[in-house]
Amino acid sequence: SRAQRRAPRQRWPSLVLVGGLSIAAAALLAVWPQGPAPAPPERLVARGSATAMPTVSLKVAVDDGHGLERHRRDQRYPTGTQVRFRVGLDRPADVALVRVSPKGRQVLTRSSLSSGDHDLTLDGSPLAWEVEPGEDDARFVLLAAPSGRLPADPSAAVATGSGALESTDLCDHVTAFACDERLLQVSP
Repeated sequence: SRAQRRAPRQRWPSLVLVGGLSIAAAALLAVWPQGPAPAPPERLVARGSATAMPTVSLKVAVDDGHGLERHRRDQRYPTGTQVRFRVGLDRPADVALVRVSPKGRQVLTRSSLSSGDHDLTLDGSPLAWEVEPGEDDARFVLLAAPSGRLPADPSAAVATGSGALESTDLCDHVTAFACDERLLQVSP
């Protein structure tokens, strides 16, 4: 009997084919989208909140007898100086302007505004605060909330007392509203 010897079967072509398909599948999984891209941070809304907070900016101009100029933090303003206020909003909101001094806090005006820049008004006229003799330094704090969400007394959200004026930023302690502020220093 004669033993037959078969030629050994070459396995390398099938191994190369399986290896190539594995590499192609891994590359395809690496570049295949995994789902929707995450939202940018400015569009994120806190859980449980139906509406995002507005972004707010308070702009202050002063007229100390030399014409209307932009407010400067490092300047002291004399008696008789008139202060005017402009609000910038990125979406419609209810706003309140609160004056904070060592003697307490006072809501100067409240209004519902659309997005954009607006001069604050009182009874249809531009709101102007005038520095009176003996008046102390004060912070003007602008609070904003989505339309219909500003409480009856928004000033309760702002710290008061002599330490309030020494604070570098009252808005750091306001968590329920969008906030911006300006310090008005009065010359003795």
